[in-house]
Amino acid sequence: DDLELAKKVSTTVKERAEFRPYALSMTFEEAPQILDTNLELENFRWMQFSCKVRNEIASRVRGGLHTDCTTRPQVCRQSDNSKFHKLLTEYGGKNGLATVVNTSFNPKGYPIVASPYEALAMFARTNMDVLVVNNLIVKKVFV
Repeated sequence: DDLELAKKVSTTVKERAEFRPYALSMTFEEAPQILDTNLELENFRWMQFSCKVRNEIASRVRGGLHTDCTTRPQVCRQSDNSKFHKLLTEYGGKNGLATVVNTSFNPKGYPIVASPYEALAMFARTNMDVLVVNNLIVKKVFV
């Protein structure tokens, strides 16, 4: 489940305490089913605000929630980022909810990854098992 994945990312990639929260990214179309807010969804494009997640959804997205069942959502329209929107939509088609856990790409003490080269370096340095960069999927084999 996504809570176990969040714990794994905390310990093997981010190198931080498990209790530190992540966030959720979701499609604009599905956001009203997930978020419990009266604010315009446009306010949630850049993860600048937190809001409550609907009670009936919270148990399905625990890895991206704070302890008070809020998240700092990133709501993605197709016009914002068509590839990411497609990924979210296809994930939702397979899992029933077009949302994924979101975090910055940087382990403790390192700046946020800003290039494919830095992404590959962090991939090599951490215990990540899969990295997607543009249209390339890189898998690590642990022996």
